[in-house]
Amino acid sequence: MKKKELEKLDKLNEEKKLTKEVKEKITKKVLNNFLIAVDILLFFIILMIIASNLNKELTILIYKISSVILLIFTLALFEIAYKKDNDVLCIHGIEMLSLSIITLLTPYIFIDKTGIFTSMVGVYYTAYYILKNLVIYKKEKNNYLREKSDIKEIIKKESQDKLAQEQYIQREDERKPKKRGRPKKVNH
Repeated sequence: MKKKELEKLDKLNEEKKLTKEVKEKITKKVLNNFLIAVDILLFFIILMIIASNLNKELTILIYKISSVILLIFTLALFEIAYKKDNDVLCIHGIEMLSLSIITLLTPYIFIDKTGIFTSMVGVYYTAYYILKNLVIYKKEKNNYLREKSDIKEIIKKESQDKLAQEQYIQREDERKPKKRGRPKKVNH
């Protein structure tokens, strides 16, 4: 008895394991987002070093130039996403748009504390991408398990059986003769 239960558990665990193709797909998505997070963190580290070593006017100019470059990159990303009808690229475009806006506003937010603010934004973006990677992994794994599961087929079959039973009952009710009795008295 216990052997059969253990075999069933082993079979269920084996079914829940991800295939090599699915693992590669998830790893590719997570790695892409990880590389984007590293690039953004390096970008903010470079901006922080620039802010600490140059005077304010030159630092603000560098922030503006980098923001314009990011905006151009963002527009190109939006165009590519539109032409390919790719939602993932569109999301990356939105993320880059927010990054370029923050880069443009950073020197004006905390003029004296630009380095601290820049490092905080870099950390926030890194945390965002880490959370995004966790969500992507969980979502892809759940999608795979949902596709592999036969619950949909069981539910579909049960709903069809229930529908057929309801239709049968309805037909039987239509076939039964209607009771004719005395009319009820109406009190005025």
